[in-house]
Amino acid sequence: MAQRRMFSLQVVDTDAFLEMPLSAQALYFHLGMRADDDGFISNAKRIVRLISASEDDMRILLAKRFLMSFESGIFVIKHWKISNYIQKDRYRPTLYKEEKSRLFLKSDGAYTDHYVEGAKPCTQPTTPALPSGNGMDTGCIHRLGEDSSGEVRSGQDRLGQDRLGEVNKYISGDDGTRAGAKALREYLQTRGLAPDQYFGTTEELMEEVKGITTALFKSFTSRLPTEADVMTVFQRITTNGIKPGTNEWVASIPKDRVDLLLYAFEQATLAGKPGNWNYINGVLANLSQRGIYTLADAEDYDDDHH
Repeated sequence: MAQRRMFSLQVVDTDAFLEMPLSAQALYFHLGMRADDDGFISNAKRIVRLISASEDDMRILLAKRFLMSFESGIFVIKHWKISNYIQKDRYRPTLYKEEKSRLFLKSDGAYTDHYVEGAKPCTQPTTPALPSGNGMDTGCIHRLGEDSSGEVRSGQDRLGQDRLGEVNKYISGDDGTRAGAKALREYLQTRGLAPDQYFGTTEELMEEVKGITTALFKSFTSRLPTEADVMTVFQRITTNGIKPGTNEWVASIPKDRVDLLLYAFEQATLAGKPGNWNYINGVLANLSQRGIYTLADAEDYDDDHH
């Protein structure tokens, strides 16, 4: 890992940065010095303790989107690629390939955790176990999400069985209207996001994502989902990896991820912001910061803070 780090005035000379407390600014610099060559940090909480920073400083960096978090507890510096360029002969890829595979790199050099116009996916480098010629962009070294000011609201009604039933109906396709995968595949290709880049993704899985997205927006909002909504849901609920004992990449939709996305949609609706991705992303980020990865844990947290 390179021992020198850079910080761009394009980032740290902005009002958004300079208006933060000095302690939060100092934490940002310390995190930047200890990030890996892709901007990922695995020991952020230890760094907070080491420099006598506070949890509020972390929350400010996350709320301002100078720092972004994953469910695994890994963090990434959003504007890493804007500030740092590492020569190929010195560059060491991040160990956190699963987290990196869920990011896009925007045209301005910042990470985002959902697709925006002109962004390219940050995919994992090919390995001998993977097929060649899949059109992956392996040059991405940066970037993550957008605004996340949502708070987990306690003391609210839990997800009703009627809405769960409605969602399950769409997921199972019982209503006969579950959209096919063709539209999503065409969308990915139009955006330069070849479906083959998402290892293990099948037509059936893409079809299920569209069904879940349709159900979410029908149950919690008054509008129909766009293809960009579908893509964001795809990023939120799917995961992939090599099937044990084989060289085959498989993708899946863990139930816990779907449950927490449902919960986040519910919280956004209760807050008067149905379908607002900024709020939904904020809820998910707050859940991750609290170590909440299941719906049961989220409900227990609500009960404790009611």
